Amino acid sequence: MGFLATWKVIGACCRLENEMYEDKIKEGVNGLEWLVLQTEPDELMLESLASYQKLVTHVYKFNFNDLIRDTVLLDHRSFFKKYRLSWWATLSEGLTYLALLRQRNYDKYFDFIISITKSEFERGEIVES
Repeated sequence: MGFLATWKVIGACCRLENEMYEDKIKEGVNGLEWLVLQTEPDELMLESLASYQKLVTHVYKFNFNDLIRDTVLLDHRSFFKKYRLSWWATLSEGLTYLALLRQRNYDKYFDFIISITKSEFERGEIVES
């Protein structure tokens, strides 16, 4: 397989992965939970997360938890408009963060999930039964 064909296959895989992320995030908390359970942080992901957290908190002065919450609550265009950051990169780092949080401090993870559920309810995305 030549370079161009390989490049097209990689591009198609990336688009498919992005569509899967978007579809799961549209499912709300259940989709997010599924994505978190699929994330197994390795050393490279931990280093990337540490660098990204420093960037967004020290350089851009954003609250990291708010940023992660907004990757779930906003679509990629609205997220970029608000933060001028990549939704895709932030979601990837956020999934690493949430997977670690779930492993190391489940109570804090659970509180985060509840805050998303509360935000979805306030926006009318969850209807009381």
